[in-house]
Amino acid sequence: MKKVFTRIILCGIVAAVIYSCDNGNADVTVFNAAPAISFPESLESVTAGQAADLSVTVTDGEVSSLSSGTITLLSGEDEIATKTQALSGSSATLTLTAAETDIVNLTPGGYRLAISVTDSENSTNNDTTDVAIVCEALPACIEAGKRTVIVVAPSHTTNLAGFEQVGLVGSLTGWGGSPDIAMTQISANCFCAAVEFPEGVEYKFRLNSNWDFVEKRDDCSEEDNRTEVGSEPEEGEDEEPILLTVGEWRNSDQFGGSCPN
Repeated sequence: MKKVFTRIILCGIVAAVIYSCDNGNADVTVFNAAPAISFPESLESVTAGQAADLSVTVTDGEVSSLSSGTITLLSGEDEIATKTQALSGSSATLTLTAAETDIVNLTPGGYRLAISVTDSENSTNNDTTDVAIVCEALPACIEAGKRTVIVVAPSHTTNLAGFEQVGLVGSLTGWGGSPDIAMTQISANCFCAAVEFPEGVEYKFRLNSNWDFVEKRDDCSEEDNRTEVGSEPEEGEDEEPILLTVGEWRNSDQFGGSCPN
């Protein structure tokens, strides 16, 4: 009888321990974490003139679901486009479309994409990533034995009444004795050309083959002649494109710029 009683007590203790462990597991507190933001590598570089959407994935944990998110494209502190939307579930995508950002007409350069996402427990995560809009040469601007020249011009360049072209003029064209080398337009203010540069060539850029609209510095002072060495790369090497920026144009105050004569 004593043995039976002892076994009953032991079984009771085991049962109590099992209940206690199970009850402890049920009472474990699970803390809510703020939503996570994932920026794809494709955002690091966007080709100028390309109608690209800007998308980011946001996710949340097991405790709560997504509630809302905001995606904003910035140039410095200036807001280009923003959108807030209601979210649900554990995963969602925030997108600014090409139409919403007018990205095909944005000036090449550095931008920031800012994300703010909140879950149903009111936990919020904010993060940003850099987005570079870059000019890439068109096939027409790549030619054996020549250098590819890419020019980023002011955003108002094509506002010139009767705009026809951004042209390269210099010692290789007799400073206007021959037609300017026309730059092919890549995007709103990005242009390229394949140019054969003789040794020590000097040149400038101007609009519509007209010295009244020759390039100037961004403070409207006169721009020096540009110079380049020959075109031929070293054997087995590819020449990098020549990347240039035009600060302003003479008389640009006539078409949205800041420079008088």
